[in-house]
Amino acid sequence: MNYSVVIPSKNPENCIACVRAVASMEPDANIIIVDDGARAGAEPVLRGLRYEGRLTWAKGLEPFIYARNCNIGIRVAPLDHAVILLNDDALLTTPGGFTAMVSQFETHPEYGVVSAVTNNVGNARQLPNAGRAGAGDGLRDEPTFLCFVCVAIARATLNQVGFLDERFTEYGSEDVDYSYRALQAGLKLGIFDGCVMEHGKLQSTFRKDGPRPIRPGQQIFMDKHGHGVTWGR
Repeated sequence: MNYSVVIPSKNPENCIACVRAVASMEPDANIIIVDDGARAGAEPVLRGLRYEGRLTWAKGLEPFIYARNCNIGIRVAPLDHAVILLNDDALLTTPGGFTAMVSQFETHPEYGVVSAVTNNVGNARQLPNAGRAGAGDGLRDEPTFLCFVCVAIARATLNQVGFLDERFTEYGSEDVDYSYRALQAGLKLGIFDGCVMEHGKLQSTFRKDGPRPIRPGQQIFMDKHGHGVTWGR
């Protein structure tokens, strides 16, 4: 099943480790790196490796806005069955994990966004083995929101719900907004235990010394939807 992996990246070390992990676990994956400063240091290392032909660089825009750079990658991606949004400080540890995660859309088309599980995430339900209620086959229902550490978005969802909202310029909140929009469109959110990410060994370059303020994002969410929601990342 065709999909593209979109990785916004600023840090060359993170970029190299992240791409290598994807290529090791998913050697046929199509990878799109949205460059926010990583290319100069990472491209010479990645150049010439056996998956180079499946790696595309796209120029990110400054100042960095997560939603905007993800949208750049989504637009560069072919019209695949799904797009995976992946933080550059998250490492795929499951052989075939992305393929299995994306295949959930075929088995369970009622799901619009599906997350991998990870050891470090703001929504505790996205931790490995954090519950079993859901569609089965390792896919669990998420009733509220998904943190976008590593999520697959079906192409049908993008066509119906649209892209990420670029008004969320501070750290966080755009993933909660997209989750809410998908739910409002009648789609389900899922957490897939069959795809495991390591999220903690690499330093986040976008969070810096701590989370960026989330309050502005909360206000944008309330202005859009007329109410708040409890979230974290």
